[in-house]
Amino acid sequence: MAFFEDLTPYSYFPTGEVDGFDTVNIGWLDSAQPFLIGETSEEFQLRLATLCSRKVNQTRGFQSCPFCLGPNRPNSSAEMRVTRVSRTYAAPSLIDHYVAVHGYRPPDEFIAAVLAVDC
Repeated sequence: MAFFEDLTPYSYFPTGEVDGFDTVNIGWLDSAQPFLIGETSEEFQLRLATLCSRKVNQTRGFQSCPFCLGPNRPNSSAEMRVTRVSRTYAAPSLIDHYVAVHGYRPPDEFIAAVLAVDC
């Protein structure tokens, strides 16, 4: 899977600005790169899981979790999106797994965006 630092301009697929919103990366993790670990609320995790089920940018092939071992690692072939104010957050749909299982703590502004969505 590609690694992109959180809140950097999204470039995995060409999007540019969509409806005037800047798109930034969230949760494009790699086992060779450090990432923030911390607690997140159950409400955030539930909303994030719901949003991750609404897949966009489906691709061929799968990317497996870089932190899990074995042949039954979670995998995905899509992304998810959250828009708030004038910013869209683009994340691999495995982000809910990274949060729930590996303790990844996304930036506060992404957490706020997820919590603001009416699921």
